[in-house]
Formats: sequence, structure tokens, C-alpha cells
Amino acid sequence: MTTLRIGVLAPEVLDSNGDAANARVLVARARWAGLDAELVPLRAAQDFAVRPDVVVAGTGADQDLPGVLDLLRETGAALRGWTADGTEVVAVGAGWQLLTESFATPTGIVTGAGVFPGRAVAGERVTDDLVVSCGPLTLVGFENHVRRVEGIDPAHVLGSVLHGVGDGGGVEGYREGVLLGTHLHGPVLAKNPALADAILTRVAERRSLTYTTTDARLHATDETARAARDVIAKRLGVGR
Repeated sequence: MTTLRIGVLAPEVLDSNGDAANARVLVARARWAGLDAELVPLRAAQDFAVRPDVVVAGTGADQDLPGVLDLLRETGAALRGWTADGTEVVAVGAGWQLLTESFATPTGIVTGAGVFPGRAVAGERVTDDLVVSCGPLTLVGFENHVRRVEGIDPAHVLGSVLHGVGDGGGVEGYREGVLLGTHLHGPVLAKNPALADAILTRVAERRSLTYTTTDARLHATDETARAARDVIAKRLGVGR
């Protein structure tokens, strides 16, 4: 049986807002769809020997990021090669920022992994609910960041901000091809499972598999997420 491999980058470090759980969301939804899937921690260079179908990167505290940067210096070329070969990347907060072209630290600018376009620049801390219009979807989560990502082609932003700040200028995130970067915590794939379904559909197609959403567990989970989004959107007076 074909096994989908869902990698999670430095899961003990990049999980400050529970974002590493995005990987578990993908594994669970794949299994509920009748597919075989496994969670693959990417903690050290040797863990990058086999290309996964998806890489998830969560956020982390600034004091813990130098070790992740060191790992990315060893493995950045592999990550870039993986995305060229079709590996999907879901990166949130600092995990996204580390994967851009450059990353602002208190002591200066460091080179990022270059998986995503753009530069993570310093700004004021933002802590708020974040609601984003993304095509037919209204994405809901919360943001907690001191950097924003600039230098993104407007055609490739994740969406328009309905509430919150995002990357400033009324836009938030990056979405193009296999890459999804955002400041939406929640975790984003748990609160907005349509994003997870889109990723898993593409992954399954690349493996000549079919991803279906008929299982009752998927329906129940989606309904819970929908109700949570509706409550937040109603409270904020947006998106519904």
C-alpha cells in the first residue's frame, strides 16, 4: 500500500501555538479518507533522506530559532528540491518566515532557506483574531507575530484581511503551487479543513490515489470547524 508521508519540521521547537498539529490534521484526514499516512518528524539532517509528500512548519519562540536555522542551512537545498518535485509545504508564523529569503533578528538580517519568496521584516507585535477572504473561503484563526513578510507578488497572496493585520496593507500570507505560508494559527488546517482537503487532493493525485471526503468522521470534524468559524466571524462582524 502506498503511504503518504507527512513531515513536520522541528516539531518540539516549532509548536508554540500548536501549529505542528497541522501535520496530525493531514494524517488523520488522509486516514479517514481510507489512505495510509504516517507522521515523519524532521529533527536532524538525516531525517531528510527521503522526500515526504508534505512538510509542515509551525511557529516558535525567537530564542529557540537559531537551532532551526542551523538545521535549515544543512537541509535548505533538499527542501527546495522537494518542492520542485511536488512536496507541499504548509508553513505558519516563524516557520514560514524562516523559509523565506531573509529573516530579521534582534541582531541583524540572516539568510532564510529560500523555499518561499519574500523577506521577513521586523515590526510591532500583533496579537488578534485574523480573518482572511481567500477566494470562496473565509479563513479564520488568530495571529501572534512581530514580523511580517514583504516582497510577495500580489497575485500570490493567500487573501485579503477582513479582520486583523496579517502582513499589512490589507493582505495576508502566500499561496502558490505547492506553497502555503500564513500567520493564521488555530491550527489553520483544523479550523479551515478545506485547505487540508485541497492539499490532500493534490498529494493523492500525484500518487495516483483518490482522496474522498465521504467518511462520517470528516463530516463531523468539518461541522465542528464550521461552527467555530461562524461564532468567531459573527462576533467580529465579518465574513458571514
